[in-house]
Amino acid sequence: YTASLHSGFPAGGPIGAGMALTLTGTGFVTLGTSVARCFFMPINADGSLTGGAELLAAANVASVTQALCDAPSAISGGLYRATLSLNGGYTRVPLYFSAVLFELYDPAGLAVETVSPPGGPLSGGTL
Repeated sequence: YTASLHSGFPAGGPIGAGMALTLTGTGFVTLGTSVARCFFMPINADGSLTGGAELLAAANVASVTQALCDAPSAISGGLYRATLSLNGGYTRVPLYFSAVLFELYDPAGLAVETVSPPGGPLSGGTL
């Protein structure tokens, strides 16, 4: 049996906002009484592991091509590699495929510093 993971949406979101990650792929199934789970591994910008603990989250298999993962609320900002297990964590998707990247950020650190241009016509169209 082979399942593959193709993409995730959104690519990120604010910490603690109850984010859900939608994973898209093929071959997603519910395996009997096994519980689907998502794993989030903190990584560096170059894709290497940070050494931080892998975090577990609930997952719901919505269809053969889609699964929904709750982003763990306890994680700190940064880049995470997300994987999916259809059998409670014994094996994970992807075994041989690229993982989905998911970035969490602290919304308190966001600020608008400048706006350009400062105005435009009422009809719009200004970039």
